[in-house]
Amino acid sequence: MNKELSKLVVTLNNKKGIDTVLSIAERFQATQITNYKGIAGRPVFEFSIEAAKEDEFAKEVKSEFVESVAKK
Repeated sequence: MNKELSKLVVTLNNKKGIDTVLSIAERFQATQITNYKGIAGRPVFEFSIEAAKEDEFAKEVKSEFVESVAKK
């Protein structure tokens, strides 16, 4: 059975939150598509995640280090 996937973009304020974001992504079985430096050198990660887990992942990943979480 195929599951619907969503793409989420997570922008961090700085590098301090990278390990936390990656750990949460692993727990939710999200696949990292890419990462790059965004505006002002902020780390940006794109994840592919099961659509049913999208909202819960977004809530969990938000922290003091995360500037934004957006659906792509």
